Amino acid sequence: MSTIGAILASMDRCDAAIIAWSRLQVVYGHLAGQINRALYRETGLSDADAAVLIALLETPNESLHSFELRCGLAWEKSRLSHQLRRMEARGLIERTTCPEDNRSSLIRMTPEGFELAERARTVLGRAIRTSLEGALDGDQLAELETMLAAVVAHLDSHAEPLS
Repeated sequence: MSTIGAILASMDRCDAAIIAWSRLQVVYGHLAGQINRALYRETGLSDADAAVLIALLETPNESLHSFELRCGLAWEKSRLSHQLRRMEARGLIERTTCPEDNRSSLIRMTPEGFELAERARTVLGRAIRTSLEGALDGDQLAELETMLAAVVAHLDSHAEPLS
């Protein structure tokens, strides 16, 4: 048992929500590290690069308005702006002025970005399955997905609007 696991096991007087949050942080820390190392090793992409590219890959025409991308990723405007600038400089995406609204940018992958997005999706899928399927069976994974979807829906319904 990890040190944090021993601490959490001794927290029987604590609120269940606090314990769940603490465990979620530990799980995220372990998984993010493993998954991000695999992603970078096999594609050269950061987790932020992959998040943007996969979001674009999974849209019908593989392009999004910057606002849609920002809302979908739940990122602040400045974070997305800096990320897109770096990705554009590396030739992974291109930004064009939206024909319907000159104030908005349309984000689209370049051919190199498209290829890396497909590779990243494969790497992420494999790394996530390896990590989670080793710990949970199919029913537990389905239950975890259901519970997390409920939390996301609750958070979305109470979130402050992104400006």
